Amino acid sequence: MKFSIRKLTPRECFNFIDYPKDYKLPNLNNSRLHKQAGNSVTVPVIKRIAETMKSAIEEQEPRIERFQQLQLF
Repeated sequence: MKFSIRKLTPRECFNFIDYPKDYKLPNLNNSRLHKQAGNSVTVPVIKRIAETMKSAIEEQEPRIERFQQLQLF
């Protein structure tokens, strides 16, 4: 039995990065659409990154405050 790996379709690429299912892809060839999908970032992705950064900063704040208090003396 021989298996092969298939390329993702442009629609699958856009769906993976959380574009709406009804997003109308421009009339471009597949290689251009793959590049466009690879170079784009959607709002939900940016939101998740920002939330992760915020929680990391909030975890570090007590340490930063203690460090700043130590520097005062």
